[in-house]
Amino acid sequence: MLVSRQRGKKYTREVHETCQVQGRLWDEIWEFVNPHVNTTLDYLKANIGECRELAVFRDQTSRDVVGIASVDAYRFHWDQQSRTVIFTSNTLIDEAWRGCHMIQKLGLSYLFREKLKNPLTPAFWFFDTYSYKSYLLLPRNFSEYWPKAGMETPQRVQKFIHDLSSHRFGDDWDPEQGIARRCQKKKLKPTVAPITEKHLADPHIAFYFSRNPNYAEGDRLVCLAPLTAKNILSIFTNAFRRIRA
Repeated sequence: MLVSRQRGKKYTREVHETCQVQGRLWDEIWEFVNPHVNTTLDYLKANIGECRELAVFRDQTSRDVVGIASVDAYRFHWDQQSRTVIFTSNTLIDEAWRGCHMIQKLGLSYLFREKLKNPLTPAFWFFDTYSYKSYLLLPRNFSEYWPKAGMETPQRVQKFIHDLSSHRFGDDWDPEQGIARRCQKKKLKPTVAPITEKHLADPHIAFYFSRNPNYAEGDRLVCLAPLTAKNILSIFTNAFRRIRA
């Protein structure tokens, strides 16, 4: 269990194998997720179970759940080379705890773990999102990522994303739109992260909306970021700037 302090708040992070999550923990997760997401508990369990592990963030004082993320770290053989893929899904952070860099720290912990196993293997962060807030993690932290406003995704990267997505999402993957369709089985409630005219003034949110206009129906934009030294430096640099600000 990790204990972290950020912006005057202390939280703990637990990582569970999804096959071991049961009983009271499911009740706590459902109590946290239900106000934000239209879905069923059975579907949520099945969806989280598609990943090997589940990270649960708690307020250190109250022990309330304040965030979750399901994670799958695996090797993917592509173009005659093995790659490390860190896939995240079902990411939800309580609004009051945003800005604590929970997901960034979680991702770096997985990257460190996987690099210890395979130090020379290229690594990538791969995720799907029906919220612009998750997408904003890319422009606010990384220098290189896809899809990106004002920049065409290189064909080689498009092919890599397509192969990763075909393997992960099956028939839900729409390569023309670059999205994974959810068939309305799980979507944000209308009051959670809606995109308004005011939001569209932000070029990154406007780009997200142009690529995933049906986000409110559960469609997920598929994103990829290489976990290179350049991008890791960018994460720390941007975090330091925000702390100073």
